[in-house]
Amino acid sequence: MNYGFLALVLLISLPLVFAQIVLPPAETSFTILSIVIEPPPPGGGGDDGGGGDFTGTSQIITLQGDLSYLRIGWEARYFDDSERNIGARCYLNCPDPGNDIDLNCAAFQKCEYLGLVGSRSCTISSPNYQLNLPPGQFNTVACKFYDPLNPAIEYLPYPTRTFRPIDYSLSVSPVTATVNEPFIFPATVIPSGLIANTYTLNVTEISDPNVLTIDRNIGSTEKLSYGQAGRFFPKMIYLVSKSTTVQVLGNANSDPVTCAVDADCSYLGDGKCVVPQSGGNRCWKKINVQLKSGLASLSEFDVFGFLQIMLLASVVLFVIKFRRK
Repeated sequence: MNYGFLALVLLISLPLVFAQIVLPPAETSFTILSIVIEPPPPGGGGDDGGGGDFTGTSQIITLQGDLSYLRIGWEARYFDDSERNIGARCYLNCPDPGNDIDLNCAAFQKCEYLGLVGSRSCTISSPNYQLNLPPGQFNTVACKFYDPLNPAIEYLPYPTRTFRPIDYSLSVSPVTATVNEPFIFPATVIPSGLIANTYTLNVTEISDPNVLTIDRNIGSTEKLSYGQAGRFFPKMIYLVSKSTTVQVLGNANSDPVTCAVDADCSYLGDGKCVVPQSGGNRCWKKINVQLKSGLASLSEFDVFGFLQIMLLASVVLFVIKFRRK
């Protein structure tokens, strides 16, 4: 092999290879600024600030709203704390943002922000909530944060938040009942959804109307936010000593979902379709409670007093009989 010829070929070709590599000017610098997303301080950032969350807890993506708007908040900055603009784009109920949220979520509602870093927010007007999702399924918000000077620099994975617009629980407290004695039947509603609501509670006897009477069986609460308890205290009287079933219904008054049959209200868990006097079928959450009165027809105090009288009478009779001897 002619090694001299091979070396000559390599020397000729090397400049051709390196000539294709264009080097940047010496004064050019490359800086990639990482984006940092943190929970915003409660109420921080002024009118466009991230503010607090409807749950009252610390969240990376905060949410506040009702049926007319959804306010989405955050705290965003650059890793080097530089004071310059940052971009954000948040989508509602996009099922699969994938690796390109703008492409995969283009058909869904969104809000945008372009401005200084810090505690900020954007708002979706007339949000298309999914109000009748089955229990255990949620609405979602997913947000893209990017550097407007270099849009390819994003915060990944996209921060995502799940929630239910309207949700609540019903419960009753233990009670003791005696025939012909009034007793209180405490019913409680606690909301766990985004939207603050007033609630209507309805307590009815559904197995035998001759077992007990209910005084003022319908009541309303004040406007309740996430985690606040609203209570209703109907008064009942047992007429006979017998087991019976009491049904407690609760309705979020701003819930716009209408129904034709009970199955349409399954998003509440155990729901019931009710036709109110004002018209328009509405969905109510329900619980059924088994009640049983005591066998005595006297109150506990009266029974105790009666026993005392019997005991005292027995003692008196014993003393009288003993003295006669």
